[in-house]
Amino acid sequence: MGIEVIDGTIEAAVVKRSSATLSLYDSITIRTTSGSERRLEKVAVAPDVAAALQPGTDGRFYGYKAIDHRGLFAMRTRDGRSAFAIPSGNERIMFMLAIVGLVGFAILLMLGKGIGWLALVLGVLGVLGYISYRRTRLEGRARYDADVTQAAQRMAHAASLLPEDAPAAKSVAVLTSQLPVYTGLVETARTLNRAGLPLGLAYLGSASQLMRTTILPGADELHRQQAAELDAAHDRGVAIPFAVLVLLAATLAGIVDVSLRERRRTHRTVSVGLLAAVVALLAALGWWAVATTAANGRLDAAQRHGAAASALDDARTAVLQARSSESLTLVARSAGFASDADFTAQVDRVVGPDGASGLLARADGGAPGSADRLTAIAVAVGDWDAAHRRVRELDDGGRYREAVESVVTTTPGGSGATFERLDTALADAIAAERTAFAASADSAAGALRGLTVGTALLGLLAAAAVAAGLGRRIGEYR
Repeated sequence: MGIEVIDGTIEAAVVKRSSATLSLYDSITIRTTSGSERRLEKVAVAPDVAAALQPGTDGRFYGYKAIDHRGLFAMRTRDGRSAFAIPSGNERIMFMLAIVGLVGFAILLMLGKGIGWLALVLGVLGVLGYISYRRTRLEGRARYDADVTQAAQRMAHAASLLPEDAPAAKSVAVLTSQLPVYTGLVETARTLNRAGLPLGLAYLGSASQLMRTTILPGADELHRQQAAELDAAHDRGVAIPFAVLVLLAATLAGIVDVSLRERRRTHRTVSVGLLAAVVALLAALGWWAVATTAANGRLDAAQRHGAAASALDDARTAVLQARSSESLTLVARSAGFASDADFTAQVDRVVGPDGASGLLARADGGAPGSADRLTAIAVAVGDWDAAHRRVRELDDGGRYREAVESVVTTTPGGSGATFERLDTALADAIAAERTAFAASADSAAGALRGLTVGTALLGLLAAAAVAAGLGRRIGEYR
């Protein structure tokens, strides 16, 4: 018995047979985020989870193994879908086997027929099997819930690290308090929907409303505050230290003045000590000028990459909100919890109403291949928008099942497949800009490496040279 968590993308899922209560797969192949291949064989999956096991589905998958049975009992996809369902048939069979075996053993014992060893063995095996399957189900539920709990704990930890008057404290507090409420509403909706009760729709609408009006705005505000802090740090990094320049200029002017005075008094052309001091200070100034110019250029590049990554993050958030609107419209059957206008508004945020503005227009940070990636994203947005329009035509034409299948599966040309392609393109572009940002920031730090110590040593050398030069002249008059 054990629980396994796999992060990756479904590459293949070969169904052996399927029924209304269970799907059996010959094999499920997952390409993990580390690049390795994970192949699961002879896998049992409940229908709620099996609906998402399509090639191209990207997310986190939860597996179990109890006795000699293997299965996938839950999943959370990158686009926000989730499902939890452990096949309970074996657990019920073991429970009935335990009851039959133990009752049969007790009846034979009471009738004086001796010890019914077969009944006893069946009863014990049933008890052990029931305990094993039940324990797996409970541990699976706990592991599935642990991800949300861990997210809440991390948010709480982040909140504890912030001072009470920090600008981000309010946003972190909102996310920390509302995340458990959201997950509770979703779980309640799922339970009611499985029971066939229409009340689940109301809970799902409440969860969506909470996500849209409270959690996502809180996350967006936190993101904006972080971006503002990054901009402020950039401004501080490229600011010219006028006080240092004035001090250095005053020191050079003082040394030159002393040198000229000494020349007039002694009629000597140059003081080696004072000349060495001037050379040392000019070297420090030249080093500082070259290093800071190079660092500022690299910091400007880092800022461009950061701004591009921020725009792409906003674009991905808008795409996920559009995906949520698309799904919720189908679930609610346009009952008021969402509308197609939400989808259109979010897509317009990404590419603009004219198809050439929006978030993508400011998402080119100059990373290698950035223009090609943005072109691929724009094409993917157009493909998804076209697939979405086909979904609406199917739904409005009374072909609801076909509309749902287009959204929840990765059938080529369907909404699910085109969304996965768009989400992957956005993820790749964000990763590239963040990598370029980190490289530029590290390069800027490298340009300044040794500057503080080096200029300090040159300053000390200049002071020593001044002292030596003036000391020699003072000694001549003693």
